[in-house]
Amino acid sequence: MFFVSKPIQYHTARQLVLSNKLKNCKLIVLGNFYNSDIFFNRLSEFDPVWDDVIYYHSRIKAYLHLVLNVNNANIFLDSDYGKDAIFVFLMNIKNNIISLYEEGQFSYEESLFDYYKNRTPLKVLLYRFLFFKPNLGSTKSIRNYFVYDLDRFLRTRESISDKGKLISLGFSPNQDSLKIYRSIFGSEQIDLNKNVLLYVGSKFFDELLSIESLKNKVDEYDVIIFKPHPGSNYCKESVAYIYSGVEFFYLDNLMPVELIIEDIKCEMLTIIHHDSSVDSYLNKSQVITKLINANAES
Repeated sequence: MFFVSKPIQYHTARQLVLSNKLKNCKLIVLGNFYNSDIFFNRLSEFDPVWDDVIYYHSRIKAYLHLVLNVNNANIFLDSDYGKDAIFVFLMNIKNNIISLYEEGQFSYEESLFDYYKNRTPLKVLLYRFLFFKPNLGSTKSIRNYFVYDLDRFLRTRESISDKGKLISLGFSPNQDSLKIYRSIFGSEQIDLNKNVLLYVGSKFFDELLSIESLKNKVDEYDVIIFKPHPGSNYCKESVAYIYSGVEFFYLDNLMPVELIIEDIKCEMLTIIHHDSSVDSYLNKSQVITKLINANAES
């Protein structure tokens, strides 16, 4: 049984199924991202990997489904951080084997409190008061942690290094998977004989970079392609207003940016992002001219 809360996690779950040749797999999709209902319907129609696909709007309801209805099974989750640890404990009581799978940079961090203390300070204080673990994978209920970069995991997460397991197929999908993804995500090739700036937006509107800030980071580009965060709090119209006056495309299909790079055909491709996992998975890509983490430079 797999639980995913955003499209890139679906890809990781699928890579894990294929890597370990798992059978009779079920998938729970949490509908907290843009067009998640469309994603669920297409996934149910086009992907033969899953025996069953279940949809929930609420993480708590999805977790309650796992707690109440799943026994003696392998459960793969994205998190045991914060309140998630309580539900993970309850799942473990019912003789389930609980594993985590990679969740971008966070899987390799010893303290998420440092990341969240300025974003959600009250929640971090509460978690500290309740003695919750400050990172992913440290609760006793987690048996395994499946990651793409096992060497890095063993180096940065020494306290739980015994839980580390490699996703043997790696991140890059094969051609059969890409064909399925294009049907599910509704993506098409973007053919531009220009210098392209692909801006992977922050989750929060007030953290988006202005045109002036983009120009300070990138010397030369002809067109901006904007890929919103799947859980963003803004819409196409508000973003288009910020970048009025330049050639601008709003890429609102569901395909994660980490998977869509190969569909962008252009002269030069520069990517700016905000702590996105794109930094981990694509920094060796020959397609990309320059990769910039806006948060690291701020």
